[in-house]
Amino acid sequence: MIISESIRAWVRGHNLQDTLLLMGSGEVIEFREEGFSTADSMAATVLTAAYIYFEVERERRSDIGKAVYFERARRGKYIPKDYFGFTPGTFIPSEKKRFVGEMFMEASRGAEADEIAEWLNDCELRTVKGNEFTPRAVRAILSNPVYCSDVVFHRAGRGVRDHHEGIVDRELWETVNGGRVTATIASEACLG
Repeated sequence: MIISESIRAWVRGHNLQDTLLLMGSGEVIEFREEGFSTADSMAATVLTAAYIYFEVERERRSDIGKAVYFERARRGKYIPKDYFGFTPGTFIPSEKKRFVGEMFMEASRGAEADEIAEWLNDCELRTVKGNEFTPRAVRAILSNPVYCSDVVFHRAGRGVRDHHEGIVDRELWETVNGGRVTATIASEACLG
C-alpha cells in the first residue's frame, strides 16, 4: 500500500498513465486527506477527473501569469534576465554594448558565429553566465530582438516593440537576421 497526503499531492508528482499502471498491477494508493483509496471501484474515474482538473487549472494559472508578465513589460515594469551588453537586471546598456554593436556589424559583413566567438574570447570577454563564448551563444545574441529594443515573450506569443533603448538599430538587426522582423511583435494588436 502506498500512502499519499492527498489526491492533489499525488497528482502533482505522478502522471495519470503511471498511476493507472500502478492500480492495474494491484497496488493500492490511500489518500489520507480525502479518506479515499484506489481500492474503491470509482478510483480510476475520480483520479482521471482529478488529473484533468489539475491540468486545466495549471494551464489557467500559466495563462494568467503570462498575461501579468506581458502587462508589466507593456508598462515598462518588466524585470529582464541578464543580457550581454546590458547592466545586469536592467535594460540599461553597459560598457560592453560596444562589443554587441561590433558583433552585429561583423555579422552584417558576413562574419561567421565561430569567428565572432573566437574574437570575443580573445578579448577575454565572457557570457553573462561566465562562460567562454561559443558560436551558439553568439547566434543567440544576434537573433535576440532585445538588442534592437524589443521584448518578446515566446511562450506568450507576443511582445512589446520599442520597450527600451536598444544597442543596435532595427535595420541592422533585421539585416543580420536575414530581413526577419520580430514577428511576434509585428501585430499592433498585441501592444494593447
